[in-house]
Amino acid sequence: MEAKRQSVLISSLHGYSVYLNTVPIQEVEKMIELHNKIISSNNFWNLINTDVVPIKTAFFTLLTSMIDTNVMLQNEKKRTVTSIVNSLDEMYPPLSSAVWKSMHTAMNNIKDWYSVINIEKLFLPKLYRVLQNGGQCCASDIYPYLLPFISQFPKLSVDPHHLYTNFFTNMRQGFSVQSVRTDHYEALAVTTSFVECFGYYILLNVNNQDLINALLSEQLMPLLEMCLKEDGPLAQIFSYEITHLIRYWSKNRYNKDYKSYICLMEEFWRNLNTLFTSPVNISSQTAFLITLRMGSEHGRKNLEMKLCNSGENIMNQSQTQNVENDTDVKFLAELKTFVNSICVKCFNQITEKGYITYLNKLIAHFEGDHAFENLFELLNAQMNFFNFYNEILRSWLLEQRQDIEDITELMFNLMKYMNHSERNEIMESLTEVRVNSSFVCFLPHIVYM
Repeated sequence: MEAKRQSVLISSLHGYSVYLNTVPIQEVEKMIELHNKIISSNNFWNLINTDVVPIKTAFFTLLTSMIDTNVMLQNEKKRTVTSIVNSLDEMYPPLSSAVWKSMHTAMNNIKDWYSVINIEKLFLPKLYRVLQNGGQCCASDIYPYLLPFISQFPKLSVDPHHLYTNFFTNMRQGFSVQSVRTDHYEALAVTTSFVECFGYYILLNVNNQDLINALLSEQLMPLLEMCLKEDGPLAQIFSYEITHLIRYWSKNRYNKDYKSYICLMEEFWRNLNTLFTSPVNISSQTAFLITLRMGSEHGRKNLEMKLCNSGENIMNQSQTQNVENDTDVKFLAELKTFVNSICVKCFNQITEKGYITYLNKLIAHFEGDHAFENLFELLNAQMNFFNFYNEILRSWLLEQRQDIEDITELMFNLMKYMNHSERNEIMESLTEVRVNSSFVCFLPHIVYM
């Protein structure tokens, strides 16, 4: 009997919602007294306290439709917004989606929504809790609404720098949640939203150089460092998203309205150099450099979520713009210089663990790139590959080290940039190496020489 009652109630709430979404507003106004009788009833608002998730979901679906009419809840704004905000941290996906859609609709239609609740004691704690938990396994439903949320921040009577700092700090915490680290769709939702929100706030403060440089160093780069240590989908997705943002800054740095992007790009390269001081995760670091190189070849998807009033024009101008396919010569030159500096660092610290593999990967991925032509010829002039072989690699081959495969690969990679006599001398020196497992390492390279 109870199940039947619940089923009827759920159907009635959904039916009411469909009715409001379907009929002209004039028809709703004709029956406004009847609607007001329902809205003013405590029984109606008590539905939010039910433990039955489908009923609660249907309630918020109906509430969204009521808000959308713009005529039904004028006398119940406080109860409406409070009910929604109290439920922002719901953990069931369909319910969570319905609640956040209600919140987004309320922000669009109830112009003074922020004045009927306590922002610091109710709204922000709920928001931060959701962010700290990476969307509580509902990121795909919740995070598309975050950009419209922060476009409302200028309306709030809260210190803006403190507000945005807490927002991004709590959002960064969410990247450590297991569901975000391992699930592709959750990772995509969280990373996309973070980069969009971060780009928006940078754009809002484009004339405050100290602030945007601090945001880059304190928020974006620590998150990049954390993601590059991951082996799951997070590193790849975040690398792709941040690349679009960096390339956007680079292409607009000489625009008279965004001159601060020049210093921002300089700050990015300085921070990245610090981040790449050691090969923490060689695959992720190399993949990120490749993504930076290839980023211009992939268009940026437009945002699907409409912004709420404040900041709408500025965000439409920036984040919905596709990344153009023309070459950003300045950026590629900077990337080439950066890759060169990493290679030099690898040569100088080649005796430390991981640097041989790192150098091999960089050579393998960048030597055939037309934008990086002459990079390794110039590097040869700096480091003298032949002397490097004689002074270091040759003795390592004779020692029969465990990493002989990496050493062999590096040797043959470097030989491509030596002259004929230097290559011949190296090939003759290989006769000193004992014929065992080393020969197996040499054979594939010798065959394709």
